[in-house]
Amino acid sequence: MKEPFLGSIKKNRGFTLIELLIVLAIGAMAVGSLALFGNQFVVTQELERAVELTKNELKAAQADSISGTSDSVWGVAIFPNYIVRFQGENFNDRIQAFDLITNFSSALLISSGQEEVPSEIIFHRLDGIPENPVEITFTLNNKTKMISVNSQGLISNE
Repeated sequence: MKEPFLGSIKKNRGFTLIELLIVLAIGAMAVGSLALFGNQFVVTQELERAVELTKNELKAAQADSISGTSDSVWGVAIFPNYIVRFQGENFNDRIQAFDLITNFSSALLISSGQEEVPSEIIFHRLDGIPENPVEITFTLNNKTKMISVNSQGLISNE
């Protein structure tokens, strides 16, 4: 038997430069799109986190007022980048030792449509009804979410 002529068989020993450049370009596009969608995901999650934490603090203040915790009413003060759950008839006359402050991203804007800062939501004792119904708006990178507290004390997000 004759052995094939080894000189005529070309052996592939690697990738060509064009093949490597194509793979790098595809990888760069994948990383770029991942970064774009990843940033949107982070913004959405930060907004959801702020809404849920605020909703939980509102419910906790309402529950503390209903149960008469420390024999007082409770409320939540809304600032542009943070909220404070407090004990007292209003934020200025509160008992500061009971303050619970929740900070958010400096890019997040919280507003309630009320003129004064901080906006206050005070829950009546025993029934948990707020003094005034309010809508709280959260804005982050052109995305908006809302929480409403109606005149019956129902806290919901929209």
